[in-house]
Amino acid sequence: PPSLTAGTVTKSRAEVQFTEPNANGSDILSYKFEWTTSDSFGSLAKATARVLCNDGSELLGFYRVIYGHEKLSRDEKSVSIDIRSNDAEISLALNTFELLNEVEVSIESNETSEVEWVVTFLYDIGPIGTLSLDTENIRCQSEDPVVESTVTMTETGSPPTDYGSKEIYTNEMLCGSVHLGEFSAVQYLSLVASSGAVTGGSYQLMLDGESSNCIPFDASESQMEDALEGLALVGAVEVAASAAPSESQFPTEYKIMFKDNYAYGDWPSLQINPANFG
Repeated sequence: PPSLTAGTVTKSRAEVQFTEPNANGSDILSYKFEWTTSDSFGSLAKATARVLCNDGSELLGFYRVIYGHEKLSRDEKSVSIDIRSNDAEISLALNTFELLNEVEVSIESNETSEVEWVVTFLYDIGPIGTLSLDTENIRCQSEDPVVESTVTMTETGSPPTDYGSKEIYTNEMLCGSVHLGEFSAVQYLSLVASSGAVTGGSYQLMLDGESSNCIPFDASESQMEDALEGLALVGAVEVAASAAPSESQFPTEYKIMFKDNYAYGDWPSLQINPANFG
């Protein structure tokens, strides 16, 4: 699995870095980020599946598991699973579903005429889709059509009280960065250097393709305000500067408040101009 590390963390922002997971030969098209401030990540959903011969004779054959998700308007069907498969083999079959994250299967009963197992959804937060069984190829040794099957959601699962998620799509133009949530009239600027403490130099900020004048590495509130108010689409700005965390290597971070409305809707994100940084 990918490793996660925390970068600069302030009262209002957190930088999270992760290594690219093993794609197993396929392209990774998207990532789903989930977060919460709760102590736990909610309760896990569980389903119990049961197949039996009601005349007591031996179960024979194989079945397939069907998973459907109403929001995505599609279903998936597993490969054929022998009725005597163990929990690891059933888990392996279910973990091929594209619509599901990882599941864990535990067999509760493996009798001659009855099999029952529990599916735990390890990483799907909140209510999930529906599971059902295709038992067309299961029969009882007695040859009578008396196979019964049920799938019951024993626990629906619930997200934590303070939960958010965002799916982002891989795009080389983003250079490994993404903003989660909506941009607003209040934005935060934190700079991070990979080497030692920054003691000189300047940079430019960009808004909607326009670059500001050069801004000193340790700009005061008034210097930052002057640079931003020099942009064509910016009216009045209020800046609050505070000491940056030591791991930033820059002396100051900023809270930037645009006092006027943006001409074209929501304020876009401020960006660093990479061509003039240093």
